[in-house]
Amino acid sequence: MNNMETTIGMVCYLWRDIGNGPEIYLAPKNPTPKAVERGLAYKMNGYGGGMEKEDGGSLFAGTRREVLQECGVSIEESGVEKVAEVLFMSSWGNYLCHFVLARKFSGDPRPSREMGQGQWFPYRLEALPLDKMMDSDRHVWPQVFHGRKFKTTIVHDKDMKVVSVGHLKFVDHF
Repeated sequence: MNNMETTIGMVCYLWRDIGNGPEIYLAPKNPTPKAVERGLAYKMNGYGGGMEKEDGGSLFAGTRREVLQECGVSIEESGVEKVAEVLFMSSWGNYLCHFVLARKFSGDPRPSREMGQGQWFPYRLEALPLDKMMDSDRHVWPQVFHGRKFKTTIVHDKDMKVVSVGHLKFVDHF
């Protein structure tokens, strides 16, 4: 492990089932200076970011704040499920990311300064636009779609390509 400070944050994916099978919502990152610097501009993703002091150390509070800020949707704590914990390491720093699904929410996602107009995708691995997502999503989503909760480390190069993936430690719950 490197000696860089680790930022703690989350990414939340809105999940729904309206009768035609489950769907997941993805939106492109807008080309903000930070997104461009980190190779994230235009990548399809969920909503999230780093924990802030106002979150009081609560993963749910941080997730609720980020989702509301980035797409105007209000999530309910009883519908949030943590599915993975990934330590991303790269030249821009370490980021301990909590992946969560939000199954209970109100409102329709809308574009914001940070995220563009998204769309619903069938909740199947082959339906995801992996070619438009972060390279590391190819390692995360197969586990999530198989119902496996896990922890791992993923190392990126300066262009956000995966250099290595650590051992997957499967857990029953978080």
